Order: sequence, then C-alpha cells, then structure tokens
Amino acid sequence: MTQDDYLHVIEYARRNEPVKYTEVVSDHGWYINSGPDWRILYTAGCAQEFLERKGAAPGEWLVVVRRIGAPPDGDPVCAIRYDAKVSATG
Repeated sequence: MTQDDYLHVIEYARRNEPVKYTEVVSDHGWYINSGPDWRILYTAGCAQEFLERKGAAPGEWLVVVRRIGAPPDGDPVCAIRYDAKVSATG
C-alpha cells in the first residue's frame, strides 16, 4: 500500500449553501473498523478537528467524504450532519 491508496476528499458546507471548505487527506481511518457507525464517528472527529482549526462558524455543517480514484466522482464513504457548537474564534 502507498500513501495514495487512501486519498479522500472531505467537503464541508453550511446547510443548503455551496461547499465552503474542501480538504484532501491521505487517511485510512475510515477502514480501521467496519460498519457505518464507525465511519460516522470517525467523520465527526475529522470534522471537529478541521472546523476548529479553521475557526469555522458554529452551527450545522454537512460533511461529505469520498475516496479519490473511483469514477465518476469518487467512492462515497460517509455523509453526516455535524453540529459545530462554538467557533474557535468566538
């Protein structure tokens, strides 16, 4: 396995707004355990870390994870609604 085997794109959008943030990560964390509960938990942890680092506004975010490389738009891994309680700047 190479580092590129686990490339994912994570998109963050507020409610019905366009995507505000996009990050590309090389991460195999979604595959450490199996099942949707693990993917949801792992995605929420990624969202918390990323949104805090960005100082993003509090509120509900739609977080979508896709594995890069599968046609046409990547292999869907997980999509969650994440409630960011407070911003890192506020």
